[in-house]
Amino acid sequence: MSRIIANPVVGSDRPFKAEYSVSRFGIRKRKTKVFRTKREAEQWLAKMTANGANGVTFRDDQVLIADYFYEWFMLYKEPVVAPATADTYHVTEVHLRQILPKVRMRDASRPIMQQYFNLLGMSKESARKQLAQLRMMFRSAVDDGVILKSPVAGPINLVADPSRTKGDDRKFMPRREFYSISDFLCRYHYGPNDTNRMALLVATQTGMRAGEVLALRSNDLDYEARTVRVDESYDSLHNQVRVPKTTSARRVINISERAMTLIHRWELAHRQWLFKEGTANPGEFIFLRKTGRLPDAKNLNASYHQLQVKLGYEPKFSTHTIRHTIASLLIENGVNINYVSKYLGHASTLVTQRYYVSILPDDVQQESEKALKVISGIG
Repeated sequence: MSRIIANPVVGSDRPFKAEYSVSRFGIRKRKTKVFRTKREAEQWLAKMTANGANGVTFRDDQVLIADYFYEWFMLYKEPVVAPATADTYHVTEVHLRQILPKVRMRDASRPIMQQYFNLLGMSKESARKQLAQLRMMFRSAVDDGVILKSPVAGPINLVADPSRTKGDDRKFMPRREFYSISDFLCRYHYGPNDTNRMALLVATQTGMRAGEVLALRSNDLDYEARTVRVDESYDSLHNQVRVPKTTSARRVINISERAMTLIHRWELAHRQWLFKEGTANPGEFIFLRKTGRLPDAKNLNASYHQLQVKLGYEPKFSTHTIRHTIASLLIENGVNINYVSKYLGHASTLVTQRYYVSILPDDVQQESEKALKVISGIG
């Protein structure tokens, strides 16, 4: 709101008073100034309005960290991130309001932020993601001139809650258990109600993420070349099929002949089952249920636990453990680290391992054959 009124101070040599107000971060702020002429007041209001459009009218360093984080997220991240990723930003905002309810941007310091992570009580991986988000936010604040230095630019110790942090014994399946489950799934006779088990078969034979498996369509399968194309992922929490977050997640994966034959049989039978049920499948998803919906990732995880129990193992491994185990097996058996990174769709080899090893184009076929043998338990 902007206006020019008479200066309430009687006898002043500046008879015009300009008022400018704006709401930022949920707070209404106002500035006033007196002038000798109405024209000067109008010029000042025009300047304030222009500056306000660029976000430089008031000192944003006085706003609460949580409020600034929310506004930063809505401006820079909300329009571009996937709903599942947006949920993690909202969790960070909630934690900021709980742990640092009265800390302003100008008062943020490394000790304060270290104390924040000391009290966070999350798994190490979740805490690492929050730190990455806060580093982006504070870096933007520095770039915009809100603060002079990021309080999380330096080292921050991540204090993880042991009860929420998986040890290596829960991140990697023993080789014997993995091959036992894989062999069971390859020998199993699949029926109309075995959608989850068939999805698990694909996961154990490809190392694909659960969402990537569930989003597979008929045209992603090349039976002649024995490959699967990965270019989508299903977010069961928000019931959305989306393109991957990174270009590296888009890839083509070689599959063993035995697994490809099972997938082909499943796809043909799956079409017949849906036809009998009268369920339309315009997207040609190979794991669509008769209800017309794709499976829920949580149910897939539950089926994996049930399968571990069935085979006499402790049900402590999640479907994502399949990827960790496959990566470990491939590297352990000498498959090139760069190939493993591309095979799993990692953003970089640093995700796969802390060093980078190049791979020549001529080596790709050889590495692919080695990977198939390792995953299939051959040799």
